This record gives sequence, structure tokens and C-alpha cells, in this order.
Amino acid sequence: MGKLKVLVIILITLLILPNQTEAGKYRAKGWLYTSLLDLGYGAGYWYRDYLSHPGVYFTSGGIAKIAFGLPPPFGFGIGTELIKFISGTYYSDAIKFPLDIYYIPYAKFNRLGHPLPIVYADFSISPWSTYRKYLTAIIGIDWQIWYLLNLGFRAGWVSVSYDYDYEFQIFYFGVNLGLSLWQGLGVREKERKVSPKPEVIAEIPKITSPSPITKPPKLTFDYSLVDGNQDKVLDGGERVSLKVTVKNQGEGDAQGVKVLLSGESKALNYLGKEKYIGDIPADGEKEAVFEAILPYRIEPDNANLIIKVTEANGFDALKEAELLIAMQPAKVEREREVISVLVDVDQPLSPTSFRREDAYAVIIGISDYRSNKIPKVKYAKRDAETVKEYLINLCGIPQENIISLTDEKATLSDLTAYIEEWLQRNVNKNSFVFVYFAGHGTPNPEKGDAYLVPYDGEPGFISKLYPLSRFYNSLENLPTENIIVALDACFSGAGGRSVIEEGKRPFISPKIEKVGKKAAVLTASAGDEISQDLDAKRHGLFTYYILKGLRGGADLDSDGWVTLGELYNYCQPKVKEESRRLGYTQTPKVFPEPLGEKANLKIGKIR
Repeated sequence: MGKLKVLVIILITLLILPNQTEAGKYRAKGWLYTSLLDLGYGAGYWYRDYLSHPGVYFTSGGIAKIAFGLPPPFGFGIGTELIKFISGTYYSDAIKFPLDIYYIPYAKFNRLGHPLPIVYADFSISPWSTYRKYLTAIIGIDWQIWYLLNLGFRAGWVSVSYDYDYEFQIFYFGVNLGLSLWQGLGVREKERKVSPKPEVIAEIPKITSPSPITKPPKLTFDYSLVDGNQDKVLDGGERVSLKVTVKNQGEGDAQGVKVLLSGESKALNYLGKEKYIGDIPADGEKEAVFEAILPYRIEPDNANLIIKVTEANGFDALKEAELLIAMQPAKVEREREVISVLVDVDQPLSPTSFRREDAYAVIIGISDYRSNKIPKVKYAKRDAETVKEYLINLCGIPQENIISLTDEKATLSDLTAYIEEWLQRNVNKNSFVFVYFAGHGTPNPEKGDAYLVPYDGEPGFISKLYPLSRFYNSLENLPTENIIVALDACFSGAGGRSVIEEGKRPFISPKIEKVGKKAAVLTASAGDEISQDLDAKRHGLFTYYILKGLRGGADLDSDGWVTLGELYNYCQPKVKEESRRLGYTQTPKVFPEPLGEKANLKIGKIR
């Protein structure tokens, strides 16, 4: 029998120890207890009325148990079981579905979530019985030695009464073994607290009991402050260095010398408050350097710093230095890049009820040319796109009746097809026609002729250009007389929205006024002037004021309509005045001049 006990103890030890090494390294967010069968065996004390029986044996346990609760030390939980029973020498009993209330103050979980051990208290009552009152209290400690096997010790108390006239109590203590599982929920490894080891910069020697000093030291010091730009102002981002030179002018050695910085300033947070420089022999000296790179963002301050020098035996320097130094944050340079800006003429339009079903427009805007010899026209494409929106919303031209040719879509063949063929095919005698061109113009220096430069055009090759005279003749062949042309280009060859063949003389005055009888032409400048962009508004100068006029600025008589005469009378002085302010002269022109009856031709309705 003795050998059997030793074997059981060895077996239990072998089962517990492998997992015990990890116990306590993990914690859980809750716990769960499930049991198929739980058996306990022990000795106890049975008491009824005035009769008692010490030393009796009891078997206790439960079948099909489940419980769950909070993690220790707040480990309250609740559970139930199919049957709880107790059997002894003088009494046996069982109840079904008792209400179990648990409290778990302590548990050490391993990596698998098994507690090794777990301390618990279990209180049970029989709320469903009407004639028998059953109450138990158990305090125990369990080890989850395997997945469905736990071993422990428990002490219990049982109280049973039948209609309150038959009562007995049982006290017992013993061991228990169960096909059960204590399981931690949400198990994770505990955070390890590692105390950092302080770095020893310089060890201050211990001062032993002082012996009589017959040759005392005498400490003095000098200091110097160096900042990055040497303006004696501590700027954010600068490297600052305060050097204190301590001299011993006495007859004896100075021991445990320190240089202290104090005062009311945030500079102390960066420079530090103390430097230990150790012993200084007689007639010797040492340096302490307080150094830092200041953050860019520091509070403006007048730094107040006080320098003191102390000695371990009390022979401190008899002088202190107080410094007042200006501090200021680093200067921030703001770079401004205009990505986009909403210009007044670019704000969304409110469409009017005005609509011309029999109206047609060709809109041309060329910013990028195929030839790299031709400069870009910065806002020409943007001008054309904005003019199109105005023609739809304010001038009543149906969107399907507008041809828009921009950049690579505005080749010489495209201009020829839509100006000479598409308009001729659609326009009748009652039609309204609007043609707009934004891009480069160029002159012929020998003959004085003017040309529009298409996307694939190139000055010096007449066959690749679109003659202005041909353009006017095409419009003259249309059956209607309600034709308006706006040219935001120039033909002088002197720059701006004009180009010329290399080696040719600029400032040509080409023939741009021979427009015929049917079309009224608004040009951005006179023949010998240049047409420029208005960078502040991101449009050509001429186009900007055309748009502003159509938006309502040109409605000089406030009747809600903008006529051709009103648009020119508004645009011409505005462009001229703004160009002079910018340092050049640009004067819009209108042909024929005077306009005569064409001045009353209605272009747009603003309300």
C-alpha cells in the first residue's frame, strides 16, 4: 500500500511539473469551468440536533457542471450542474440544478490557459425545491494537470433542512479528482517590466570623514556662450554651447567639483542643470560644457541662467554669474504655390432662359503646339473652354451646335473643315454665328499678310498656316450677316500671342482690318501691338474682359442684354488701362469701324 501511494505522488508530480514552469506568465480576461464528473473524498463531522459523529467519511461531487466568470482578483462567476451530491456514513442526498456562485481570488495561468493552481470558493443553493432547503459552501484549490483532469483539495460545509423542522449540518475536508477543465479566456502573456540600468557617466567619489584641511582650495570660473550664428540670441534649431572654465587658485586640491545651472528658463530643459568635473588640483583648471541643439519650435523667452560652482568639502566658488539671454523660435519660411484659384469669371454660371436654336459656334484654343519652336500660349485652351460655357449659358447657343477645337484637335485641316465646310453646311440667313480663336498669330513680313497658326503650323511655311484673309472670305460666303469673331491673338511678331520666323524683323503692322461686310471682328490688340496673358486671373487679358463683360459688366444700359457695341465699349478701355498698369500697351480693336447697325447685335442675356 505504501508503494502505491509513492507511485501516485510521482505520477501527479510528473503531470504537474511540465506546465508549472509557465504558470503565472500569462493572464486571462475571464475563466470557464466545465466538468463531466467531479468526485471528492474525505473525513468530516456530522451534526444533527444534539447528536454529533466526528471522524465519519464522505464522498461529494457533481455531474455535468458549467460555470464562467471574471478574471482574478475580481473573479466572481455563476454556474449550475445537473446533479450535486454528498454521501456519507449517516447521510446521502442529491439536488438537481443548484445555483452556484463562484469567487476566484487567485489563479496562475500557463500558456494553454490552464490554472496551476486556482483558488476558488463555491456557494450553492437549491432555489427550485419547495420543501427542502439545501445550502453548501466549498473552499478549494485545484491544479489543472491535464486537459480534462484536475486534482485538488477542498473543505466544505453542508446544511440541509426539511420544512425547517429537520436539520443537520456536515463539515468535511478531503481531496478531489475530476474529469474537468478550468480554462482561462483571452489568455495573453503578461508584459515584462524591465528596469533600465542607469548609464554611469562619471562616478562621484565617496567622501570619507574629513581630515583637517590646512591648505584650502580657491575656486573661480569664467564662462563663454557660443550660438550658431553668433548673434547672442538663442534661435530654434541652433547648436548652443555654454562653456564654464573652473580654476583652482588655492594651495590645496578641490574635490568633487560641480557646475550648476539654475534659473527660470526652459533653456534648462535643453542644456541640463549639472555637470560634474571631479577634482581640481592646486593651480589646475577644468571645463564643463553645457551643449544642446534647440528645437525649432520653442517659446519666445528671456532665458535667465545662474551659474554656480560647488566643492564637496564646502569650498564653493564665491562668485555666481547670472545671464539673461533672448530665446526665439526658428523663422518659418512660407512658400506659396498657386495650384488653382477660383477667378471671378470662372465661377459657375446660372443659365438664363435665353436660347438660340439656330446659332452655331466654332471655338479654337491652342496652348501647346506640335513644333517645339513655337512657345506655349499659357491660357489659350482654358480661354476656349470657358468661352464655350458662356456661349451655352448666356448666349443661348445649343451645346450640340458648338465645335470646340483645342491643341492637337486644332490642326490646319480641322480649321479648314469646320470653318469652311461645317458652317457653310448648317448656317442659314437667320442664323447667329460666333467664332473664337485663342493662340498664336503670325505676319508675313514681305507682304504684310496675317495668318492664324494652327496646332501643326510653323512660321516660315505659308502652306502650314491659315491665312486671315481666307478666314474672312469663308465667313463672307455664309448666308447670314449675324456673325461675330473674337481673336485673342496678335500678328505683330513681337511676342505675346504672336510668333515670327527666325531672323525676321518683328513689329509688323499686318492687314487685319479687311473683314468684309458680314462679320464684325473684335481683336485683342492693334496690328502693331502684342496680346498678353493676365496671370493673376489665369486668362488672356482680352478674353478675361470679354468674359467679364458677357457676365454683366458690359450691360451699360442695365436692360439685361449685352450687345456687340456694349461689349466693345466695356472691353476696350479696361484692357488698355490694365495693360498700361502692367507695363505695356494693348488696345483692342473692332472691325468694321464704326460698327453701325451691328453695334445693336445682341450677344448674350444676363437675366
